[in-house]
Amino acid sequence: MKINSFLGYISGSTLTVTSVLSGTVGTGQLFNNSGLLSVAVSVTGQTGGTTGGAGTYSLSNSSNGSVGSSGSPVAFSTHPLWPLIGSGGSAIANPDSPIAFAECYTFTTSTGAAYRWTSYDQPIPYGGYVFSASGPLVQGLKSKANVGLEVDRQQIQISATPAMLINGAPFLIALRDGAFDGAAVQRDRVFMSSPGGSVVGGVTMFKGFISTVDQVGRTMATVTIASALVILDYDMPRNLFSPTCIHSLYDAGCGVPRGTFGASGTAASGSNASTVVWSGAVAGHRGGSLVWTSGANANVRSTVKSVSAGASLGLMYPLPFAPTVGDAFTVYYGCDHTQSTCQNVFGNLANFRGFPYVPPPEMAY
Repeated sequence: MKINSFLGYISGSTLTVTSVLSGTVGTGQLFNNSGLLSVAVSVTGQTGGTTGGAGTYSLSNSSNGSVGSSGSPVAFSTHPLWPLIGSGGSAIANPDSPIAFAECYTFTTSTGAAYRWTSYDQPIPYGGYVFSASGPLVQGLKSKANVGLEVDRQQIQISATPAMLINGAPFLIALRDGAFDGAAVQRDRVFMSSPGGSVVGGVTMFKGFISTVDQVGRTMATVTIASALVILDYDMPRNLFSPTCIHSLYDAGCGVPRGTFGASGTAASGSNASTVVWSGAVAGHRGGSLVWTSGANANVRSTVKSVSAGASLGLMYPLPFAPTVGDAFTVYYGCDHTQSTCQNVFGNLANFRGFPYVPPPEMAY
């Protein structure tokens, strides 16, 4: 049924065609037919291009009521897609298949170790790797696009059980203790031919780096991820004139061998989650690191905040579990990056990269 003048409706609207003489003729869908809006309906005895009987045909829409009419005679039109979209057509009888996809996450630590997990309930092979379905459950990281160089920061939630280990330590403890500091994070959406079927492709939704570990609980952690644009926030130039050394203790620039300034010990009676009783404690351990090698805290790394020489080591943060007598650890010297410590404690003045004799800013006036 061709309608030469029909305002306010677009192709796809469903209309009911009613004759004032014979009642409802049929229901059809409005479409564009060579520039004219038409309604495709099946009417007994009428074919494309013929005219209908005398009378007026009115058009109505279920949500808008009467929307117009067309005087006699009326031309009926059969749209070529009607066999597909009409009542009983294949498009209605066979709707689109559901989209099957899985979210896959890759965490690459600063040491180069890569961990791949998926939120799907079975392993997903993609990109030459297999994303495990038995690792931590990650939620978050939406795809976002905007104009400019604004760093996109998003929070994600990571749920894990104590049985999910990273280098022998529970995932949440390893996360809290810095194992994933600065790690690169990538989220890929992988599409499958059907739920649980073969992988047909994927698209990267987000790439960035772990910015901060905001909260760690018994079963879940909240982490802030910054997009790769965060690299533009780094201070440049990298090397600045400073009274203290710019090297990190034991790194390649420092050159001090870590093993030379490490000592092994065991926790004595009276130790707790914040204090390790040990007769081998010396002042040089202040600011250093302590790594447990046995017991419930195995592989947990702590920073030494204070030292009582010959008595105990005070830790910056409490341990996950109170150490028991005999739990073994290795503790390393710390460094305050001053020239005197570099020379007198480590004998490493040749590699000192501080500038203690630069006049303070006040001297410029």
